Amino acid sequence: MKILKYVLVLLVSFCGLTACGSPADSAARFIESGKELLAENKPEKARIEFKNAIQVDPKVAEPYYQLALLDEKAKSWKSMYTNLLRVEQLNPMYHEATIKLGQLYLLSGNNEFAMERADKVLSIEPENILAWILKSSVELKKENYGLAMEHVEHALKIEPLNIEAISLKAILLNKEAKVQQAIALLTDTINKEPDQLALKMIKLSILEEQKDYSAMESMYQELMGQPDTETWVFVSLAKLYNMQGKYLEAKEVLEKFVKAQPANVEAKQLLVSLVERNDPEQALSILKGYIEEDPTAFDLRFKMVGLLISQGKIDAAKTDLEAISQQADDIESANKASVMLANFDMQQDDREAANKKLDEVFLKNPEHEAALLLKARIEVINGDIDSAVTRLRIVLRNNPESEQALVLLAQAYMNSGSVELAEDSFRQALAVNPGNTVAALSVAKGLMESNDLNRTESVLMEALSKTPNNDPILQTLAQVRLLKKDWQGTQSIVDTLEKSQKNSVVASFLSARISQGQERYSDAIEEYKAVLQERPDMGRAIQGLAYCSVQLGQEEELLSYLGEFTANNPRQFTAYLVQSNIYAKDKAWEQAVAVLDKGLAVEEKWIGGYSAQATLYLQQKQFNKAINTYMEGLKVAPENNALAMQLASLYEQQKEFNKAKELYEQVVERDATIEPAINNLASLLTDQFRSEENLKKAEDISARFENATEPYYLDTYGWVKVQLGLLDEAQHALEVATLSAPNVAVFNYHLGYLYQLQNKPLKAAEYLKKAKELADEQGDAKMSEQVSALLAAE
Repeated sequence: MKILKYVLVLLVSFCGLTACGSPADSAARFIESGKELLAENKPEKARIEFKNAIQVDPKVAEPYYQLALLDEKAKSWKSMYTNLLRVEQLNPMYHEATIKLGQLYLLSGNNEFAMERADKVLSIEPENILAWILKSSVELKKENYGLAMEHVEHALKIEPLNIEAISLKAILLNKEAKVQQAIALLTDTINKEPDQLALKMIKLSILEEQKDYSAMESMYQELMGQPDTETWVFVSLAKLYNMQGKYLEAKEVLEKFVKAQPANVEAKQLLVSLVERNDPEQALSILKGYIEEDPTAFDLRFKMVGLLISQGKIDAAKTDLEAISQQADDIESANKASVMLANFDMQQDDREAANKKLDEVFLKNPEHEAALLLKARIEVINGDIDSAVTRLRIVLRNNPESEQALVLLAQAYMNSGSVELAEDSFRQALAVNPGNTVAALSVAKGLMESNDLNRTESVLMEALSKTPNNDPILQTLAQVRLLKKDWQGTQSIVDTLEKSQKNSVVASFLSARISQGQERYSDAIEEYKAVLQERPDMGRAIQGLAYCSVQLGQEEELLSYLGEFTANNPRQFTAYLVQSNIYAKDKAWEQAVAVLDKGLAVEEKWIGGYSAQATLYLQQKQFNKAINTYMEGLKVAPENNALAMQLASLYEQQKEFNKAKELYEQVVERDATIEPAINNLASLLTDQFRSEENLKKAEDISARFENATEPYYLDTYGWVKVQLGLLDEAQHALEVATLSAPNVAVFNYHLGYLYQLQNKPLKAAEYLKKAKELADEQGDAKMSEQVSALLAAE
């Protein structure tokens, strides 16, 4: 039947291409085919069908709307905006598209255009609930709570149980200090719609604002899972002892655990991890004993390797791996060790040695997954995208749920400029396996960057439903809930992590973050110190400790603690940075610099130290000292792109454009994927070194920004096109950049200049005047002067 179906589709396509039926009929068939493919979860194939429909009949609105929906799922906002505008032009009565366009305007901060879209729909369809919700949302954003409430009440008259409208009303009631009414509304709706997690999150947020922690706790208890298996009893008891500083009792519990289950490798690893935090050498000794008892326990041998690496004993780790790689009786472990050794080679950027080891693995197993993945990663770095994709497809053929392969495939597509394919690879990973850690975290990261915390939480909760104790997912979810000030929700994650001994420090850290968020700074300080006693390398704990100490005005106590801390842990560089910042806050510049000197004396390749020290000099306007500091860093790390970028930026500020250009060129030559360097170099070539040759070079390197989402990159792309006289190509990029960031003076200047060249005086004047206002507000005299000259020429 499937074969017949596709034969029919091909016949229909052929008929359309040979003028069988009208263009509208042919387009309709492509649209229907696209929708069927969407139902089969084949978005890329669906996208092709919708584009075919447009090619057959570009005046039909529906395929543009379907493409906009695909863009929305892929977060391709610029493309979504373009497609929705096209729908609006072709069919002004397509209200779904008009509402979505209004929502886009609202998200971008253009309240006026958003309200226009809502009013436009309501003038024709007065009972359109989505338009009323949009109208209310605009007023909410403008803090016109009374009008917002009127609009949302109208929406609820139309559809009393509309979840979006109820959520909006509850938020408005809370804004108007009608807390009990908001809670009552949410409670009543949750009773009717118990699966509405968004409503529960809103209620939790309101309860948190009221500091009603007992109510939050009882509410969240309804979401708690079943108790863990008996194994975790031992771990929890050990955690309890450890939290109270009773290390020996905790160790005894785990030793009994191991004695009761001598074949339990995980139990042995837990005990080793506990001991490691207190006595790393003893942990190594215990592990050696286990391995001597059973040399074939390769999980423990790899644990030994991990322990040696964590202690910085890289040579010893390599020695152990080389021994395992020679094992003839366990080819799988031997191959694993060889791939790990190849990874070490890659860390030293010795691709030749890494490839040699991988080729040896392929002789034993041509389809070894980890080897294929590393080989593909090397090929991606080398720009051999086709070979990388081929290897990754072998991995995915054998293991369709390989998160590394899907993510690396996305990276390969991204490097080749296939953004849509890259985004689809991330989402495919999540569709195939919602518990796929890398895919979930990648999607969650994108949502967090757009500040969509509710959707981020939904993605992570779905992932957790498949992998309930996934540590990275749990920690990311905790970060989201901390951002939402959902203390009870974060506490539930702490409770889950506490059941796992390997996550005890993470749980303690999150507990400290909760105390900090609730402004219980003294409690947080003690909790952070307990964390640092177990994990001195946890920089976030040092930062949290510093924040809480500053809030209590205990800077001197903090400096005393950190002085002792760095004496005992000289390689924990975050502590030096914090001390330096405390001194700098009081303008004790000499002490601030001296602290960083101590860190640099421990490790001369501490890049962060050079960067921080240069920043101190910049704060004092000692530009030459800052330049010299960056140069000292580049002497010990001549190919460090971060330092080179910072120095280049400083040269730009000092108008030493030749030096800045040279540094940016070096960075781009070393790594052609660093977009800020590409952007800045293209800007310099266009504005400071303008010539036919340099404009051509700027055009070549900025071509990757044609579909960028970052407005500064779009502006650079468009401005280069303006200088080349390619005004039509420039227009879309500059318009989108200005729409995305309307309060950037240079964006308005560039767009106004373009309109002036296109002989559009009214539009040119509008944006040039806006550019001058912004330039004057920001004290940019040069920009103001340039704009004034253009306005005078009007």
